[in-house]
Amino acid sequence: MGARDEILGKLVRRTKGSGATGITGHLKPAMAMTTGEEMVAQFRDKAAKLSCGLSELSRLNEVPGEIERVLGEIGVEPLLHVSNEPELASLPWEDIPGLRTSREMNRDALDGVAAVSACAAASAETGALVLTSDADHVTAIAFLPDFHFVVLRKSQIVPGFEGIWSAARARGGNRDLPRAVNIIGGPSRTGDIEATMVMGAHGPRHVHILLVDG
Repeated sequence: MGARDEILGKLVRRTKGSGATGITGHLKPAMAMTTGEEMVAQFRDKAAKLSCGLSELSRLNEVPGEIERVLGEIGVEPLLHVSNEPELASLPWEDIPGLRTSREMNRDALDGVAAVSACAAASAETGALVLTSDADHVTAIAFLPDFHFVVLRKSQIVPGFEGIWSAARARGGNRDLPRAVNIIGGPSRTGDIEATMVMGAHGPRHVHILLVDG
């Protein structure tokens, strides 16, 4: 047997799980297999390390009031661009008189403002958020605003990164993956200029998660 055949044989044996280690299947780290409250706690920790803000809410109807509070806390004009996703469109925005809303989703309207969209899933392994595109959710809302609020239910958190794909399909009715799947790892940042960290280089300067029970 030549050297080439020997190398290819080793690769085949490893692919079939019969290599020297005897390990079969895909390896997952322990942090990708947490469940229940441990999984949620891990997500909180990972999201914080990605510089995301986080508010915990009991009910979805609390979202408008919490957004008004956060915008006031950081001194931003209380104007919010709201995605047309059903879970957001039905919220009682009119009950918060200090918060003005807009449904404009074009580039000029979204640039440098505050906006809110809903999440398809989130990974407890990494703290990343998963947003998908559809007729009611434009991709630009994840990149153009300076302040991006993301509504996430605890039930949408998955343990390992692999789980985000089935969650993305489920959001689209278990059909094919949507045209765009955006994985958000916190605010946009770069350290390319004189090794100084600059926020908002290619997207939002602030990402705030609204974590809702259920």
